[in-house]
Amino acid sequence: MSAARDEPLSALACEAELKTPKAPADHEVNPYGGDFDWNGYANLRPTYPLEIFDAIYKFHTSGRDSWDAVLDVACGPGTGPTRVLTDRFRSVIAYDRNSEQLALGRESYAGNEGIRFVEGEAEDLSLIESKSVDMITCFTALHWIDARKFFPEAARVLKPGGTLVAGSYHTMGSTPDPQINAILRALEIKSMDATLPPPETSFISRWYRECARSHYDSIEVPAVHFSHETRLLWNLQDDLYYSQYSPLPSVDRRNKKGVGYEERIAQLDAINSEYTKEQFLALLYTLDHYQKEDSNKAVEQIWDILRPGEKLQMTRPVEFIFARSLLEHGMVAPIVREHEEQPGGWFAKTRGWLSRIQLWSWTRSSVI
Repeated sequence: MSAARDEPLSALACEAELKTPKAPADHEVNPYGGDFDWNGYANLRPTYPLEIFDAIYKFHTSGRDSWDAVLDVACGPGTGPTRVLTDRFRSVIAYDRNSEQLALGRESYAGNEGIRFVEGEAEDLSLIESKSVDMITCFTALHWIDARKFFPEAARVLKPGGTLVAGSYHTMGSTPDPQINAILRALEIKSMDATLPPPETSFISRWYRECARSHYDSIEVPAVHFSHETRLLWNLQDDLYYSQYSPLPSVDRRNKKGVGYEERIAQLDAINSEYTKEQFLALLYTLDHYQKEDSNKAVEQIWDILRPGEKLQMTRPVEFIFARSLLEHGMVAPIVREHEEQPGGWFAKTRGWLSRIQLWSWTRSSVI
């Protein structure tokens, strides 16, 4: 595979057979400082279930329904969602700011002409041609990105009517035991306070906390660039789950106009996990902002609460934002199959008065 070019990239036209990525070598250099166990990262971090990709593809099919090229922003070494996307799209552009992770990705996918690894900031997609990709994905990363700059760039790169996908899960999750939940929350907050700048002096620090607190509801998708905004929520226990991160009140989803919500309160079991003591400690070690001393102490406290031989059971909230790029001159892309039933109940409302008028004229029976 050739190295990433500096000129803008066009969508590749060739079909490619996915090669399963190899696990990176143990203890590669961590760009944030110290050694990083990439095998632990790949094997212990949660992966996104195929049910989520089914929802993504369903939304995309109802709009542009073209599968030529996808841009995966903040792809890391390409061992997660990038692999799934390669199965569906003819061309995958794997985009990340970290050269070490991209090097691992190039090695893992060597010989696969359907994927290109490109180094760059999410806020600056200038290496990608305008209107060149059908979908942009950003998994477990938007809370680290300045969305004020990212959204306009994403709109520029997407083809008219293309799909924007941004989503995340909470690695720590929650358990059936309130005492254990309190230990996990205290560990996470302490770790963030020790590694992130003070919120009053750092936009990204405030942004991270607000995104975590609100399950991405604090993220405003600009209507000047996107329409048909839809949000999906899985495993949502309550709106106070991350309230300790911010003094701001919880977001009232019922009062958020022009946005369709599908709240899947039922378990998304594939992203939930159970851990032995050794496995959970290893997971904490893969999180770069967790201090080992604090992690060791928290794990000892947790296993003092659990019964002998009992595993730690964890449920993870998952949140996703879908949106569609506008057509030329501010025109809104139509929804092809707006009212198709989905498990858990589906309703989608369009954003902006123009999209509402257009949708009414096409369906007449729609309730907006």
